[in-house]
Amino acid sequence: MWRKIVRLWVEMTVILTIVAGLKLWIFPFFIQLWLPDIHLQSILMEWTAVIIGVMVAFIYIGFGSSAKFVYQLPLSIGIMIFVLFHLIFIIPFHPLLTFVGEVWNHFMRDVTAPLLRNSVINDSMVFISYLVLYCIGFQVHVKTESADTEKVPQKMRSRTRGFDS
Repeated sequence: MWRKIVRLWVEMTVILTIVAGLKLWIFPFFIQLWLPDIHLQSILMEWTAVIIGVMVAFIYIGFGSSAKFVYQLPLSIGIMIFVLFHLIFIIPFHPLLTFVGEVWNHFMRDVTAPLLRNSVINDSMVFISYLVLYCIGFQVHVKTESADTEKVPQKMRSRTRGFDS
């Protein structure tokens, strides 16, 4: 059980770190490099932030699905892992964690910023929205195509092999 919990924790850490790195450093660098006009840069950065926020929403649904169907964790354990993982963002213990918490908050705030004022959304609303997305993910089961083809008898696989390419 602990191995599954640690693997989910590492998965969440790695994926959110990669997305934060893309949002903070990679995308702004290339936008600044490719677009000389500051006005175009700001518009594209705003839309990039919105797209990344929507992508993070799907990632949290994926975390919930992964917790249930890959790591076979019950909902209660999954919520406990979620709360402990995000406690770092809510109650920062170090200045670096304060920065990480702000980046995490802005994933969701950037999506709602064009629609609502930023002052309307606080940290608890962001946490609850991520938790809801995570719990929705517990109901989403992604089936791969390879799982479906394994059930096909050997004769059928040899006949359809030419059509795949």
